[in-house]
Amino acid sequence: MGTANAVSDRITFALNRLVQPPAHDFIVRPVLRGRPVAQFALPLDLCKTGNMQLQSGVSGQPWRIGKMKRAVADAMRMQCAPWDEPLRGRPQVIAVRFSSSVPDRCSDWAKWAIDVLCRRTAKLRNRLGIIVDDSPRVSDVHTWWEPASPGQGFVFLEVRI
Repeated sequence: MGTANAVSDRITFALNRLVQPPAHDFIVRPVLRGRPVAQFALPLDLCKTGNMQLQSGVSGQPWRIGKMKRAVADAMRMQCAPWDEPLRGRPQVIAVRFSSSVPDRCSDWAKWAIDVLCRRTAKLRNRLGIIVDDSPRVSDVHTWWEPASPGQGFVFLEVRI
């Protein structure tokens, strides 16, 4: 998924899917607000569920976690340059996991990617600075799953204001 065309194709797929009714009655989509200001498509292997992080040995090994977080930040930075200032107001962030299997609701697969959207600090330079923080006080963050064919999965992120 590294090429610009592949990323564009994934974003187009996501946008086309999201204007259609949900494929299952348990899929609850938020009401989208504002207009998109940034969009990303990431491979599933950069947005592992908590269970997959444990199984792959990433969880509990700080050097592996740091390596994975840098890979997520690098993939997102290739799709959007860092911002000078975070968005004002209360931006809406949506993260949609397109995959053939439904993840657990609390599997935290979007955490690292959403963290990359947040403000940069002296310690946290691998961030884009699009939003101030992902706290509910300052951002409206929604994550959910949508079906995709086996082998065609990815994660779509969008920031709206």
